[in-house]
Amino acid sequence: WFAGGDVQPIRRSGIIEKCTFCYQRVSNGLQPACVEVCPARARTFGDQDDPSSEIYQVLKANKSFRLKEDKGTRPNVHYIGKYSARA
Repeated sequence: WFAGGDVQPIRRSGIIEKCTFCYQRVSNGLQPACVEVCPARARTFGDQDDPSSEIYQVLKANKSFRLKEDKGTRPNVHYIGKYSARA
């Protein structure tokens, strides 16, 4: 999904890094890099508890799901659309 911008990997190959939603960008009033560079505009970021935010409106208007929510992980990423687990 990487299409440029100022995001560069900071870990060597084979090392997993958890997404921080580009904390350094968001704290400076910018969108996360993945949201900014997504050519399909398929990502929305914001305060899901703020009724005036775009993400609040999107989640209100669409049925969403979160991965492994049943495990108590409390994920902040919502998915909209059809999903079928692979065996």
